[in-house]
Formats: sequence, C-alpha cells, structure tokens
Amino acid sequence: FDLVRGKVFAEVSGKDEAGNIGKADAGIPVTRVRWVFDYGSSFHFRAAPSVGRTGNIYVASSESLNNETGFVAAVTSEGVKLWRNDLGSVRASMPVGEFDGGERVFVAVEQPGTCTIARIIVADGGSLGLSGPGTGSCEGALALSETQATGEQGPVETLYAVLNNGASSQVQVFRPEGKSGSRSTQIDINEGLNYPGAVVTSGFQAHFVGSLGNFSSYALSSEGIPMTERFVQPVGLASTGAALTDSTFVMGGSAGPGVGAVFGARVTDGGTEWRTSNIVNQASSPVVAADGVVFAGTNVGLARVAPAAPVAPFVEATFGEKVMASPVLVSGQQLYSAGMTGKLGLWTRNLTPVWVSPVGAAFEASPNMDCARDGGAIVPGRPPTLYLLDKGGKLYSVVSDLALDTSAAWPRYQRDPLNRGTTTADLTEFACP
Repeated sequence: FDLVRGKVFAEVSGKDEAGNIGKADAGIPVTRVRWVFDYGSSFHFRAAPSVGRTGNIYVASSESLNNETGFVAAVTSEGVKLWRNDLGSVRASMPVGEFDGGERVFVAVEQPGTCTIARIIVADGGSLGLSGPGTGSCEGALALSETQATGEQGPVETLYAVLNNGASSQVQVFRPEGKSGSRSTQIDINEGLNYPGAVVTSGFQAHFVGSLGNFSSYALSSEGIPMTERFVQPVGLASTGAALTDSTFVMGGSAGPGVGAVFGARVTDGGTEWRTSNIVNQASSPVVAADGVVFAGTNVGLARVAPAAPVAPFVEATFGEKVMASPVLVSGQQLYSAGMTGKLGLWTRNLTPVWVSPVGAAFEASPNMDCARDGGAIVPGRPPTLYLLDKGGKLYSVVSDLALDTSAAWPRYQRDPLNRGTTTADLTEFACP
C-alpha cells in the first residue's frame, strides 16, 4: 500500500435465486498508522525518540508554548503510557543503556542557565543524577559506548556529553559502573555543541563539531581517566549531526544563509578527506550506506553524496520539502524521509519517490524504527514499525513494509534504535527476521 492513509476499492457481485446479477463497489479506508499518542500541541519535540530492547519508546519535550515544564516519558510498543517525569527541557537525544537486568535512559536536562546529566531507571521512571547542575546548556545528542579500563572485569557503559558554556565548555564522561576513580571525568574546551549537533563515539574516543566550527576529538586513557585532546581541526560548518565509520567522520552542516555542505574527515588526524560543493542552505544529520554512499536532508528535499576527494559529487532531489530530520536507510535499497510539512516519504537510493504521504505536523525530530516485539522478544514475520514525533505533540506508530538496514554503516540518526551514536554497537541484534 503506497500511502500512509487512503482507500482500497473493492467490487462485490452476486446472483439471486432467480438469476438476477447485482454489483456494488466501495472504498474501504485503510491506514499504516497503528496508533497516535498525543502529548498536547503546546509541547515541542526536538530529540529523536529512543526505542529500547523491550520495545518501549522514550520521548522528551524541549519546551512548551504555555511555559509548562518539559518532560521525559515512556510508552509501550502498543501505545500505552508507562510513566512521565517532568524533569525539565530536553533537546539532546537520549541513549538507552542497561541497568540491573532492565533499561535506563540517559538524559541531559536543561533548566534556566544550567544542565544536569541524569539517568532514568525505566522500571519506574525514577531519576538518578549523574552530575550536579552545571552552568550552561546541553543541546547536542549524547553518545553511549562501552569501554573496559585496565583491571575491570568487563565492558562498562560510557556516556559522553558536552556542556555548553562558551569558552568554559566541557566534554563530560560518565562510567557509572567503572572502577573506583574512573566513574566520571571531564576536559575543559573553548566551544560547546549546539543543537542539533551530536557526539559520536568509537569506544574510548568521542568526536563532534563544535559551535565554532571545529572538528574535535578526545580520548579516554586505558585507565578510564583522564580524557585528553586528540586534535581540533577547523571545518567552517555549524554541525547538524554526524555519522562515523571505521575511518571517517561524516557530518552535515550549514555555513550560513543559503550555504550548506556534507563533509568527511579522517578520524586519525581530523584532516578533511572530501566535501561537497554547496548544498541548499544546510544538510541534515547524515546516514551512511554499506557502500559508503551518504544521504542527508536539505532545505528543499534530499541529497545523495558519493564520497570522493576533494570535491564529492552529489545529487539533490528537490521537492519543496524542508527535511531537518535525518533519513532512515531501510531494506530494499530504500530510505524514509520525514519533512517539515508533516509528510513521510519512501525513496529509492536514486532519490526517486516511491510514495510521499501526509502524516502529521512538522517533523523536526529524526524518526526511529524497530522490529515487532512481544515482551522484548522480536516476533518473526510481523512488520516493523516506524516512530515519528511531530511539532504538534504527537507520537506516531506507523507500520512499515521495510526494516532498518542493519548492513549499513550508519543507517539512522545516532546509528541504532537505542540512539547510542557508537560504532561499537552490533546492529545485527536489530535485524527483523
């Protein structure tokens, strides 16, 4: 069915005992939308929804038109409310980790002039702080990896965050179960990380492009502390998000009104490997296919980039839709887009539309998707689900014929459904049989 909502037309014919033939036809309304959870049109959602291994969906609001407190909330894969915690404004997307046999969500909570990094125990929605309020803001997506410091018995969840405070900003690291003395550390830096930028990680290393347009990389020591600077290289773009492969940091960004680009830089020394010529206004957070081809949203549609030094050629599909959200690479060599007029689109990798259909209000937060689950276990044979948050305060569950492309290097915003932003995650656990 090549729409989100529409009609399937059917014709019925019959014959009575006298042999008279009658016919009738009708349109039967059908939809891909399984359910909609409405948080209220006054709330603004910027952070991408996170999906846990349980199938639960975690969302966060950044602010309210009525000055209501922002919140973090959870619903089941059937759209049933689990809990809501009115912690404060959240712009940074939230990675999902593990805790005591269950799940926890790491969240950067903003109050006026301060930011607190907290973890929410999913079983009851209770909050447990990892840091006290720090002066500044925390806008960029958090990243969650696993590291094993010297003397530790196994890998430990390691959270990376950036606290924005101008020339007094910090990269903060939290290892809640790390050995004594290695559970938190930070390094002072002279630029923050603005929304909608993101931290991405490959274990002991964390990378991002800051508010001053520098590609920055930092590393933990094998002891879990301290953190040291690897390099800071200017790129001249404001980050809209990033992807990471084994050797290349890929970012979409804006260089000012009417000028945007996608670039790739070496993770060894920060040197630029390739960059597109100007893309209309800006490029969204990129995704990377298995063959290295890069896709991103633009102010007028979608772009496909074939990395090549020094100037990477790109194709731009212009269809009058501003796409701020990161696309989602799916099976069948296709991808989804969610745009700022509330339309969901399915495209071939050549950027030919399969279908484009209205769903809700503007989509600023990047979509997520997951397999069908029953109590956390993936259910074979049932279609996957796409999750979208719109600016009208609604969370949509949309049935998909296609699954997340787990063969891709970086198939969606922050890579996996848990929003961890790390190359160390094994995507095959999210493959839908």
